[in-house]
Amino acid sequence: MAYDGDGEYLPGEWCTFCKVSVKCRARAEEKMKLARLEFKMPPLLTDAEIGEVLDVLPDLTKWANEITAYATEAAIHHGKEWNGFKVVEGRSNRKYRDELLVAEAAREHGYTDIYRQTLIPMTEMQKLMGKSAFEEILGDLIYKPPGKPILVPNTDKRPAMNVTNAENEFDKIMDLNVKALFYTIQPTVKVMREQGGGCIINTSSMVSISGQPSGVGYPASKFAVNGLTLSLARELGPSNIRVNAVAPGITRTDMVAALPEKMIQPLIANIPLRRVGEPEDVANGFLFLASDLASYVTGEILSVDGAMRA
Repeated sequence: MAYDGDGEYLPGEWCTFCKVSVKCRARAEEKMKLARLEFKMPPLLTDAEIGEVLDVLPDLTKWANEITAYATEAAIHHGKEWNGFKVVEGRSNRKYRDELLVAEAAREHGYTDIYRQTLIPMTEMQKLMGKSAFEEILGDLIYKPPGKPILVPNTDKRPAMNVTNAENEFDKIMDLNVKALFYTIQPTVKVMREQGGGCIINTSSMVSISGQPSGVGYPASKFAVNGLTLSLARELGPSNIRVNAVAPGITRTDMVAALPEKMIQPLIANIPLRRVGEPEDVANGFLFLASDLASYVTGEILSVDGAMRA
Protein backbone atom coordinates (compact mmCIF):
# COMPACT_ATOMS: atom_id res chain seq x y z
CA MET A 1 0.00 0.00 0.00
CA ALA A 2 2.79 2.41 0.90
CA TYR A 3 4.46 1.77 -2.46
CA ASP A 4 1.19 2.73 -4.17
CA GLY A 5 0.94 5.90 -2.06
CA ASP A 6 -1.83 4.60 0.23
CA GLY A 7 0.08 4.28 3.49
CA GLU A 8 3.35 4.59 5.40
CA TYR A 9 6.43 2.40 5.02
CA LEU A 10 6.46 0.22 8.16
CA PRO A 11 8.96 -2.69 8.13
CA GLY A 12 7.85 -5.96 9.70
CA GLU A 13 7.20 -9.66 9.06
CA TRP A 14 4.73 -8.65 6.33
CA CYS A 15 7.65 -7.41 4.22
CA THR A 16 7.97 -11.00 2.96
CA PHE A 17 4.87 -10.45 0.83
CA CYS A 18 5.90 -7.05 -0.56
CA LYS A 19 7.12 -6.94 -4.18
CA VAL A 20 9.57 -4.10 -3.44
CA SER A 21 10.87 -5.40 -0.10
CA VAL A 22 14.41 -5.92 -1.41
CA LYS A 23 14.76 -2.24 -2.44
CA CYS A 24 12.65 -0.74 0.39
CA ARG A 25 14.61 2.03 2.10
CA ALA A 26 12.66 1.81 5.38
CA ARG A 27 13.39 -1.90 5.62
CA ALA A 28 17.05 -1.30 4.78
CA GLU A 29 17.39 1.36 7.47
CA GLU A 30 15.87 -0.97 10.06
CA LYS A 31 18.23 -3.81 9.10
CA MET A 32 21.27 -1.53 9.10
CA LYS A 33 20.49 -0.45 12.65
CA LEU A 34 20.66 -4.09 13.66
CA ALA A 35 23.78 -4.61 11.56
CA ARG A 36 25.58 -1.85 13.44
CA LEU A 37 25.09 -3.86 16.61
CA GLU A 38 26.13 -7.10 14.88
CA PHE A 39 29.35 -5.62 13.58
CA LYS A 40 30.53 -4.50 17.00
CA MET A 41 33.12 -6.69 18.69
CA PRO A 42 31.27 -9.06 21.07
CA PRO A 43 33.06 -7.81 24.19
CA LEU A 44 31.59 -4.35 23.52
CA LEU A 45 28.03 -5.64 23.47
CA THR A 46 25.92 -6.08 26.55
CA ASP A 47 24.18 -9.39 27.19
CA ALA A 48 20.90 -7.70 26.27
CA GLU A 49 22.31 -6.47 22.99
CA ILE A 50 23.69 -9.91 22.12
CA GLY A 51 20.29 -11.40 22.88
CA GLU A 52 18.66 -8.82 20.62
CA VAL A 53 21.08 -9.62 17.79
CA LEU A 54 20.55 -13.37 18.15
CA ASP A 55 16.81 -12.84 18.03
CA VAL A 56 16.84 -10.91 14.76
CA LEU A 57 19.92 -12.46 13.14
CA PRO A 58 17.97 -14.97 10.97
CA ASP A 59 15.85 -12.17 9.49
CA LEU A 60 18.90 -9.93 9.06
CA THR A 61 20.79 -12.73 7.27
CA LYS A 62 17.77 -13.42 5.07
CA TRP A 63 17.55 -9.76 4.10
CA ALA A 64 21.28 -9.60 3.32
CA ASN A 65 20.98 -12.70 1.11
CA GLU A 66 18.02 -11.13 -0.70
CA ILE A 67 20.08 -8.00 -1.40
CA THR A 68 22.97 -10.12 -2.67
CA ALA A 69 20.68 -12.19 -4.90
CA TYR A 70 18.97 -9.09 -6.28
CA ALA A 71 22.24 -7.30 -7.02
CA THR A 72 23.81 -10.41 -8.56
CA GLU A 73 20.82 -11.12 -10.79
CA ALA A 74 20.72 -7.51 -11.98
CA ALA A 75 24.44 -7.52 -12.76
CA ILE A 76 24.53 -10.87 -14.57
CA HIS A 77 21.26 -10.80 -16.48
CA HIS A 78 20.60 -7.07 -16.96
CA GLY A 79 24.11 -5.59 -17.19
CA LYS A 80 23.70 -3.51 -14.01
CA GLU A 81 27.01 -2.06 -12.78
CA TRP A 82 27.30 -1.69 -9.01
CA ASN A 83 29.88 0.80 -7.75
CA GLY A 84 32.85 -1.11 -6.35
CA PHE A 85 31.71 -4.53 -7.61
CA LYS A 86 32.15 -6.66 -10.72
CA VAL A 87 30.99 -10.01 -12.08
CA VAL A 88 33.62 -12.74 -12.20
CA GLU A 89 33.65 -16.44 -12.93
CA GLY A 90 33.04 -18.36 -9.73
CA ARG A 91 35.45 -20.98 -8.51
CA SER A 92 35.05 -24.56 -9.74
CA ASN A 93 36.75 -27.90 -9.23
CA ARG A 94 38.70 -29.90 -11.77
CA LYS A 95 36.93 -32.95 -13.21
CA TYR A 96 37.90 -36.09 -15.07
CA ARG A 97 36.90 -35.83 -18.73
CA ASP A 98 36.28 -39.59 -18.99
CA GLU A 99 36.63 -41.85 -15.92
CA LEU A 100 37.15 -44.98 -18.02
CA LEU A 101 40.06 -43.38 -19.86
CA VAL A 102 41.51 -42.10 -16.57
CA ALA A 103 41.34 -45.60 -15.04
CA GLU A 104 42.91 -47.17 -18.13
CA ALA A 105 45.74 -44.63 -18.24
CA ALA A 106 46.45 -45.01 -14.52
CA ARG A 107 46.49 -48.83 -14.69
CA GLU A 108 48.82 -48.78 -17.71
CA HIS A 109 51.34 -46.95 -15.55
CA GLY A 110 51.04 -49.34 -12.62
CA TYR A 111 48.54 -47.48 -10.44
CA THR A 112 45.82 -49.93 -9.39
CA ASP A 113 44.57 -48.64 -6.04
CA ILE A 114 42.41 -45.98 -7.70
CA TYR A 115 38.87 -47.20 -7.09
CA ARG A 116 36.44 -47.03 -4.29
CA GLN A 117 32.90 -47.03 -5.59
CA THR A 118 34.13 -44.30 -7.92
CA LEU A 119 37.54 -42.99 -8.89
CA ILE A 120 39.44 -41.56 -5.97
CA PRO A 121 39.20 -37.74 -5.69
CA MET A 122 41.50 -35.79 -7.97
CA THR A 123 43.60 -34.35 -5.15
CA GLU A 124 44.16 -37.86 -3.80
CA MET A 125 45.01 -39.15 -7.30
CA GLN A 126 47.59 -36.39 -7.69
CA LYS A 127 49.07 -37.22 -4.29
CA LEU A 128 49.23 -40.92 -5.23
CA MET A 129 51.04 -40.30 -8.53
CA GLY A 130 52.94 -37.17 -7.70
CA LYS A 131 52.28 -33.87 -9.46
CA SER A 132 54.57 -34.47 -12.45
CA ALA A 133 53.34 -38.00 -13.17
CA PHE A 134 49.75 -36.88 -12.67
CA GLU A 135 50.12 -34.14 -15.28
CA GLU A 136 51.95 -36.44 -17.70
CA ILE A 137 49.52 -39.36 -17.42
CA LEU A 138 46.19 -37.66 -16.88
CA GLY A 139 46.75 -34.05 -17.92
CA ASP A 140 44.78 -34.40 -21.16
CA LEU A 141 41.93 -36.13 -19.31
CA ILE A 142 41.38 -33.35 -16.77
CA TYR A 143 39.35 -30.22 -17.29
CA LYS A 144 38.04 -27.44 -15.11
CA PRO A 145 34.50 -26.33 -15.98
CA PRO A 146 33.62 -22.62 -15.88
CA GLY A 147 32.48 -21.39 -12.50
CA LYS A 148 29.06 -19.88 -11.96
CA PRO A 149 29.08 -16.06 -12.36
CA ILE A 150 29.14 -14.27 -9.01
CA LEU A 151 29.31 -10.64 -7.87
CA VAL A 152 32.46 -9.70 -5.92
CA PRO A 153 34.23 -6.47 -4.86
CA ASN A 154 36.59 -4.92 -7.40
CA THR A 155 39.51 -5.80 -5.14
CA ASP A 156 39.06 -9.49 -6.07
CA LYS A 157 42.01 -10.61 -8.25
CA ARG A 158 39.88 -12.49 -10.79
CA PRO A 159 39.22 -10.72 -14.11
CA ALA A 160 35.76 -9.30 -14.73
CA MET A 161 33.51 -11.35 -17.02
CA ASN A 162 31.81 -10.09 -20.13
CA VAL A 163 28.29 -10.51 -18.73
CA THR A 164 26.75 -9.63 -22.08
CA ASN A 165 28.10 -12.93 -23.43
CA ALA A 166 26.83 -14.85 -20.43
CA GLU A 167 23.38 -13.33 -20.87
CA ASN A 168 23.05 -13.62 -24.63
CA GLU A 169 25.02 -16.75 -25.54
CA PHE A 170 21.90 -18.88 -26.05
CA ASP A 171 20.20 -16.15 -28.09
CA LYS A 172 23.28 -15.73 -30.27
CA ILE A 173 23.39 -19.44 -31.07
CA MET A 174 19.70 -19.43 -31.99
CA ASP A 175 20.16 -16.26 -34.06
CA LEU A 176 23.04 -17.81 -36.00
CA ASN A 177 21.72 -21.35 -36.49
CA VAL A 178 17.96 -20.79 -36.72
CA LYS A 179 16.94 -17.19 -37.38
CA ALA A 180 19.65 -16.60 -39.99
CA LEU A 181 18.57 -19.79 -41.74
CA PHE A 182 14.91 -18.79 -41.69
CA TYR A 183 15.54 -15.30 -43.03
CA THR A 184 17.84 -16.68 -45.75
CA ILE A 185 15.26 -19.21 -46.89
CA GLN A 186 12.46 -16.63 -47.23
CA PRO A 187 13.81 -14.75 -50.30
CA THR A 188 15.18 -18.03 -51.71
CA VAL A 189 11.71 -19.57 -51.72
CA LYS A 190 10.34 -16.60 -53.64
CA VAL A 191 12.90 -17.13 -56.42
CA MET A 192 12.35 -20.90 -56.48
CA ARG A 193 8.58 -20.49 -56.79
CA GLU A 194 9.07 -18.13 -59.72
CA GLN A 195 11.30 -20.65 -61.48
CA GLY A 196 8.98 -23.58 -60.82
CA GLY A 197 10.81 -25.44 -58.07
CA GLY A 198 14.11 -25.97 -56.30
CA CYS A 199 16.01 -27.73 -53.56
CA ILE A 200 16.94 -26.47 -50.08
CA ILE A 201 19.47 -28.40 -47.99
CA ASN A 202 20.04 -27.31 -44.38
CA THR A 203 22.93 -28.25 -42.11
CA SER A 204 21.84 -30.08 -38.98
CA SER A 205 23.97 -32.17 -36.61
CA MET A 206 24.18 -35.58 -34.99
CA VAL A 207 23.40 -33.91 -31.64
CA SER A 208 20.03 -32.78 -33.01
CA ILE A 209 19.04 -36.44 -32.82
CA SER A 210 20.96 -37.68 -29.79
CA GLY A 211 21.47 -34.48 -27.78
CA GLN A 212 24.61 -33.83 -25.75
CA PRO A 213 25.31 -33.55 -22.01
CA SER A 214 26.58 -29.95 -22.08
CA GLY A 215 26.21 -26.80 -24.14
CA VAL A 216 22.45 -27.15 -24.66
CA GLY A 217 22.22 -24.12 -26.94
CA TYR A 218 23.82 -25.84 -29.93
CA PRO A 219 21.76 -29.07 -29.94
CA ALA A 220 18.61 -27.05 -29.23
CA SER A 221 19.31 -24.90 -32.29
CA LYS A 222 19.85 -27.96 -34.45
CA PHE A 223 16.62 -29.52 -33.17
CA ALA A 224 15.00 -26.31 -34.41
CA VAL A 225 16.70 -26.71 -37.80
CA ASN A 226 15.18 -30.20 -38.07
CA GLY A 227 11.73 -28.85 -37.23
CA LEU A 228 12.13 -26.05 -39.76
CA THR A 229 13.22 -28.56 -42.41
CA LEU A 230 10.30 -30.92 -41.86
CA SER A 231 7.72 -28.13 -41.72
CA LEU A 232 9.02 -26.40 -44.84
CA ALA A 233 9.08 -29.70 -46.72
CA ARG A 234 5.34 -30.03 -46.14
CA GLU A 235 4.64 -26.37 -46.84
CA LEU A 236 6.73 -26.05 -50.00
CA GLY A 237 6.12 -29.47 -51.52
CA PRO A 238 3.18 -28.23 -53.64
CA SER A 239 5.56 -25.64 -55.14
CA ASN A 240 7.94 -28.44 -56.21
CA ILE A 241 10.52 -27.33 -53.65
CA ARG A 242 12.28 -30.10 -51.76
CA VAL A 243 13.67 -29.35 -48.29
CA ASN A 244 16.12 -31.70 -46.56
CA ALA A 245 18.99 -31.51 -44.07
CA VAL A 246 22.30 -33.27 -43.52
CA ALA A 247 23.22 -34.19 -39.93
CA PRO A 248 27.00 -34.83 -39.79
CA GLY A 249 28.59 -36.83 -37.01
CA ILE A 250 32.19 -36.58 -35.82
CA THR A 251 34.09 -35.36 -38.87
CA ARG A 252 37.79 -34.74 -39.39
CA THR A 253 37.65 -30.97 -39.14
CA ASP A 254 40.55 -28.86 -37.87
CA MET A 255 39.04 -28.95 -34.38
CA VAL A 256 38.77 -32.75 -34.33
CA ALA A 257 42.22 -33.18 -35.88
CA ALA A 258 43.71 -31.15 -33.01
CA LEU A 259 42.42 -33.54 -30.35
CA PRO A 260 44.93 -35.92 -28.69
CA GLU A 261 44.86 -39.48 -30.03
CA LYS A 262 43.83 -40.80 -26.60
CA MET A 263 40.62 -38.75 -26.90
CA ILE A 264 39.96 -39.71 -30.52
CA GLN A 265 40.15 -43.48 -30.04
CA PRO A 266 37.24 -43.76 -27.54
CA LEU A 267 35.11 -41.73 -29.94
CA ILE A 268 35.96 -44.08 -32.80
CA ALA A 269 35.10 -47.05 -30.58
CA ASN A 270 31.52 -45.75 -30.39
CA ILE A 271 31.19 -45.49 -34.19
CA PRO A 272 30.10 -48.77 -35.82
CA LEU A 273 32.16 -47.98 -38.95
CA ARG A 274 35.19 -47.53 -36.64
CA ARG A 275 36.42 -44.26 -38.15
CA VAL A 276 35.62 -40.58 -38.03
CA GLY A 277 33.93 -39.06 -41.05
CA GLU A 278 35.86 -37.24 -43.74
CA PRO A 279 34.70 -33.89 -45.15
CA GLU A 280 34.05 -35.70 -48.44
CA ASP A 281 31.57 -38.01 -46.69
CA VAL A 282 29.48 -35.05 -45.58
CA ALA A 283 29.80 -33.34 -48.95
CA ASN A 284 28.53 -36.50 -50.68
CA GLY A 285 25.41 -36.37 -48.51
CA PHE A 286 24.68 -32.85 -49.73
CA LEU A 287 25.50 -33.86 -53.30
CA PHE A 288 23.04 -36.75 -53.20
CA LEU A 289 20.19 -34.65 -51.81
CA ALA A 290 20.83 -31.96 -54.42
CA SER A 291 20.88 -34.45 -57.32
CA ASP A 292 18.09 -35.94 -59.39
CA LEU A 293 18.73 -39.22 -57.58
CA ALA A 294 16.86 -37.64 -54.64
CA SER A 295 14.07 -36.09 -56.73
CA TYR A 296 11.44 -37.80 -54.57
CA VAL A 297 13.23 -37.19 -51.26
CA THR A 298 12.00 -34.31 -49.09
CA GLY A 299 11.59 -33.75 -45.37
CA GLU A 300 14.58 -36.01 -44.69
CA ILE A 301 17.27 -35.51 -42.01
CA LEU A 302 20.15 -37.48 -43.53
CA SER A 303 22.57 -38.71 -40.85
CA VAL A 304 26.18 -38.95 -42.00
CA ASP A 305 27.73 -40.27 -38.79
CA GLY A 306 28.71 -43.90 -39.31
CA ALA A 307 25.61 -44.91 -37.29
CA MET A 308 27.04 -43.38 -34.11
CA ARG A 309 23.63 -42.09 -33.09
CA ALA A 310 21.98 -45.50 -33.66
